Amino acid sequence: MYDELPKIFGDSAEDEFTKFLDEQNIPFLRIIQSKYKKSFSISKALTDKNYACRPDFTIYTKNEIFHIDVKKRYKNTKDNRFITEFSDRFYLWTYEIKELFCLQNKIQLPVWLAFTDSAIQCTFFYASISSINEFYLKSNELLKNKYSNTYEKFKYNCKYIFIPEVLLYNDLSFEKGFCKKLNEQFFETEAEYLWKNYMGNT
Repeated sequence: MYDELPKIFGDSAEDEFTKFLDEQNIPFLRIIQSKYKKSFSISKALTDKNYACRPDFTIYTKNEIFHIDVKKRYKNTKDNRFITEFSDRFYLWTYEIKELFCLQNKIQLPVWLAFTDSAIQCTFFYASISSINEFYLKSNELLKNKYSNTYEKFKYNCKYIFIPEVLLYNDLSFEKGFCKKLNEQFFETEAEYLWKNYMGNT
């Protein structure tokens, strides 16, 4: 079973995200959730049996308001409890998907996650709970149809999912919100593809 990084590292990730937001001049509100320092109050309407989570931040971009949950998760681990094939992916517990998606439906504002696996000077990657929930439900639907005889066993054992790279964004700014910043290698590969399409291998 996967272990979450110690809470002290989770707090440090939230501290780093605070610094990042300040550096980017993105207005925000932070909800402190540490057992040692709490600063939040939850509406009774949000505390029914279908809701048990709260975001770490509310951020304000030029065109939209988002709630952000910062997740400090291991990645690229050599721990043999991890499936090697997917060890380069962030993971999310299935109960977290349900709680965060429920939160989004209740407050009617988009909820996003900020993933990192670094303790300091964090690099963050972002995914919307809507896209993660859609991926989770669609995957389960496909697996149920394909492996109907053993699906219930899979469903019982499936406690977390791995987040595909295609769902992740790597940039956040006040002007643009979340976006995917393409690296130089992407442009080189695509330029070569375009060249070979018209010129072959010459």
